[in-house]
Amino acid sequence: MPNPLNATDQIGQQFKKAIKGFLSDSAEGGTDHAANWSTALKDPIIGTPAPRGPPNPAVGGSKIDLAFTTAVNPPWAGFIGDIYWGLSCGLALGILFIVVAFLGVRYKSIDPMVRKKLTRRVFFAFMAIFFWLPTASLAGQFFNELGFAIVNSAPPGKTAVVFLAGVFQISNTIGFEGLILIFILSMYVWIKSVLIFLGRWIGLILLTLFMPVVGVFWALEVWPLNRFSGLAKQIAGAYPGLLVAGIPPAILIRLALEGNTWGPLVFS
Repeated sequence: MPNPLNATDQIGQQFKKAIKGFLSDSAEGGTDHAANWSTALKDPIIGTPAPRGPPNPAVGGSKIDLAFTTAVNPPWAGFIGDIYWGLSCGLALGILFIVVAFLGVRYKSIDPMVRKKLTRRVFFAFMAIFFWLPTASLAGQFFNELGFAIVNSAPPGKTAVVFLAGVFQISNTIGFEGLILIFILSMYVWIKSVLIFLGRWIGLILLTLFMPVVGVFWALEVWPLNRFSGLAKQIAGAYPGLLVAGIPPAILIRLALEGNTWGPLVFS
């Protein structure tokens, strides 16, 4: 009579052999696949979404083309006309007129110092409606070019390859359990990175499109509208962090490329 324990061990050994064979086959082309994944993920992780205007013939070959009224790069080409000018700026102007009317009604009851402060803020919010787009375009393109300049200025012959390449290269020197653990951890890190930077792109696009509305609410620092001002400050305060969030991973990738001569690192 066959021993059930032996049968269980045989099934476990076959399962382990099948998983190891799968990982072994993946290791053969692991570096190529990792390079493809790296190329696909490098742009959204390091890059910064920014509206780019039509090329200026007078400048010629410039890496930064400011967007004043329209944008030519996706997805901004459709967003600027329909959402930015058609919805965001129109809504901001409407709210701004209501704010001015509200301040006019309460003009005498507002402290003179507060009144001057609110007048300046309303003026800045009004000007931001027309000058925010080229400002955001300049800032976004600047940090986008800076991030890629950090990575692409690495010595020739070195290309960024994701962590899985290193895992496949050492697959023959570690145990089965260690290989599975590293594989799961690397997948977790990359999936989490993709989700984080996907949220960054969505946040930057939304804030760029609706910053005129945020600026108008920032000007409402008078009771009972001061709560909106505090919320607008918090929302606007997140924009610089989202803008420069591509620089730290660019620096890390560049350090890995520079340190490749010292041994196997995350990028090789």
